[in-house]
Amino acid sequence: MRPLAIAVIAASWCALGCGGAPPPGGTVRIAEPLPDGEAVYRLRYNPPPCIADQPELHVELKTPAGWERVALESGVEEVDQVQALLVRFGRSPGAVVPVLGNLTDRARTWAGQHASRVFVVQAVDPPVEPDATEAPPDESEPDRVDAPPAG
Repeated sequence: MRPLAIAVIAASWCALGCGGAPPPGGTVRIAEPLPDGEAVYRLRYNPPPCIADQPELHVELKTPAGWERVALESGVEEVDQVQALLVRFGRSPGAVVPVLGNLTDRARTWAGQHASRVFVVQAVDPPVEPDATEAPPDESEPDRVDAPPAG
């Protein structure tokens, strides 16, 4: 056998035998815990045809692992926050909406084999408090518009 062929075979065995090694040119994703509890989450409208009659399951929540389908419940008795959110998506189906809510450890099963965690909606488009690390804008100087680069 030629030395080059032996080297290629040996390299192949090493690459195939190391299951913990990242794929060539691929990225390694670190598993992060799924979020839970009360916070402002980003939600999107994504109704699957198989549950068209259950609009409370037409929404997904952004997590570090991707989008997760959630079962919506209203957390405020005076106003149906689930209905308010669905109306908001009816006006802008492609929008990603910030929602204050509580992502619980309770699950709702649907279509016989799927389950979604329950998300209790408290406020749609909640007011966002300014980040404490950001300095307040200097009101003594007017807003400047930078000229586009020459070229």
